[in-house]
Parts: sequence; structure tokens; C-alpha cells
Amino acid sequence: MTQLQAGPLNFEWQENWGQRPSKPEYFSHHGMACTADGEIVVGDVNDPVLSFYSPAGKLLRVAEIAAPVVETHALCCMRSENENYILVADIGHKDGDETKHGIGQVLVCTGTGAVVQRFGPEHCGYSADDTQFKPTGVAVDTETGHIWIADGYGYGVVHCLSASGQHVCSINGSEGAGLFACPHSVWIDTRRVEQTLIYVADRGNGRVQIFDSTGCFHSVITHKEFRSPSAFAQVETYVIIVDLCAQLVVLDAENAVVATLADGKECVSRPGWPNALNEKNELQPPDLPVGILNSPHGITADADGNLYISEWLLGGRYIKLNRRK
Repeated sequence: MTQLQAGPLNFEWQENWGQRPSKPEYFSHHGMACTADGEIVVGDVNDPVLSFYSPAGKLLRVAEIAAPVVETHALCCMRSENENYILVADIGHKDGDETKHGIGQVLVCTGTGAVVQRFGPEHCGYSADDTQFKPTGVAVDTETGHIWIADGYGYGVVHCLSASGQHVCSINGSEGAGLFACPHSVWIDTRRVEQTLIYVADRGNGRVQIFDSTGCFHSVITHKEFRSPSAFAQVETYVIIVDLCAQLVVLDAENAVVATLADGKECVSRPGWPNALNEKNELQPPDLPVGILNSPHGITADADGNLYISEWLLGGRYIKLNRRK
């Protein structure tokens, strides 16, 4: 078994976690999240569905989303009145198939796929038919009920909405460390009792910008290890950052880099990355070595500190990093 260590955090690599509901046809470009009940919910490469797994990787059920959805790019879970809800950020296009497109949106779904709320471009200051709005990330501040939406593939702006969908504020980084370049993901940091902070994966700039819960700039994290920070998970007081360019970066409670994990930087230089090229110069899934990341895109953590990772490539790849204490 491949062992990975970041300070006091120890993990064991589990390849091919999770039984797929269908044979992947497109780029795996979807998110993952963990419910309050400890189930791992994952988007689907082919269809507008949510797949629920046990921590061991057993497929428990598949829920069809009861609304048109093109790409379940990012997921976020919240619990309200004893029911789990999954927020789905739909970018409105399918990676690898230009015929599949729609209007970007964020949906609030029940565990059965019923849609109870929808937030579209009209909630963020645009026209309802604006195809430039392409939300890549979503997070919920459980203290205020505010919903933070990262429009990473569209206008490069992060929007804050009230629980009912009223516009609260929008930030583009200009009052912080500089304009965002693909704010790919947003995460709510509640590790400090005195202050809730909003982390933005400013992917194109290779940094993380931090704001307070009103949208005012707080600080910025830059580090030579950052390549393309894309998403966040939390294990105890540590933040795990998925870096699309083939690694995980672990931050401590003071946001200092503790370690990088499963560095696959040699994969990024491969022709056709995140895929490979065959003898006809056509894209094909690459050979993926165990213990090395290729193109991690989605991440979540469960209550025991286990990490679940989805990779962006043809056919996709699910990996579990089992916490060892």
C-alpha cells in the first residue's frame, strides 16, 4: 500500500474507489461532497444524476436531478431541518461535447434529486439568458445562510446571495490581491471562533485569496508550491487544497504549507495531458500510476478525516486516501 504523510496526517492510497453507475463517455469534470450522514455524493460524467456512496465505495443509490443539468461541476452539502441538501454548480456546458450546453446555474436538491431552489445569472446581476455565467464552485455559510457562488469559467467573479436568493455582494479580487483569474472554488473557513472567512481558489493566478463574511479582503496565500489551486477540503485544523496540476497542498491552521502530497508534476508535461495521445495523435485515457496524482479536480473529506478525490480526464478516476491515526 502507498503511504502518504503531511506532518501528523497519514494516509493510505486506495485506487479505484467507488463503483461507477455507468461507463464514462466524457471528461470527468464533476464534484464531490460529504453529507452530514457520512455518505459521499458524486456528480456523473454522462448524466444529470447524483450518485451516493458509502465510505467503503459501495454505490448506495442514484438520484436523477429533477431539472435540466449539463454538468455537475461542483457540489456542496448542507443540512436543514433534519434533511440533507446538495447544492449543484452547473457550468452550463459539457467538457468534450460542444452540443451539450445550457444556462449556468446553482441548484439546491434533496437527496432524491428534487429541486427546491435555483439560482441563475439573474440572481447575480445578469440577464436570465446570459450564457457567460458559468458557476464552478458553491459553498454555504451556515451561520448566515449566505450562498457563495464562484463564477470561475464565466465573468471571474464571486457572488454572495442570501438564502432566498437576494444579491448581497460580489467580489472580483480588485480590492484584494488583484483581479481573479478563474476563481474556481470557494470554501467557508470556520476554524476560528472569532471570524468566518471565505477562501477563493484564484486558480489562474496560482494563489488563494481570503475575504471576511461581508466580502472585505482579509489576506492572500501565495507559495512556490502552488500551481493551479482548484478546490478545498478540511481535516481537523488542516486545509487540503486540490491543485489541478497533479498534487495536494496541505496548510496548517496558520495557512503555512505543511507538505505536498502525491506530486505528479511529470504527468502535466505529458503530451495530451490530462489524457494521453495514441499513435494517431488522438486523445485516450492515460496509464495512471498508483500513488501519483494526474489531474485532481474535486475533493471532499468525511468526519474521520478520509479524503475522496475525483480527477479530470477521459473516463475519470476516483481515489480514496484512508486516514491512518
